[in-house]
Amino acid sequence: MGGKMSDSNPGPVFARGCDLSAVPLAADVAPADLKAILGVDTSNPYLRNLRIEQGFLKRETLPDGLRNLVPIKGILEPLPIREEPK
Repeated sequence: MGGKMSDSNPGPVFARGCDLSAVPLAADVAPADLKAILGVDTSNPYLRNLRIEQGFLKRETLPDGLRNLVPIKGILEPLPIREEPK
């Protein structure tokens, strides 16, 4: 450090994180209803698909515009293999 600090001087200490004294303990809080939380649609298509696959969200309850964006397992046909001309 250009001779301004010696090896015996402590370096600066900065706060890391926040004051957790106001956060209640898990034992003092009512349990979260994950089924209700995960049953709400999300704008993330990957999470939406995961929630449908895990049964938290029903595809039929989605708006029409979103229903077409969610692939249905087993419905999608494999892509045909194009044969090369001889």
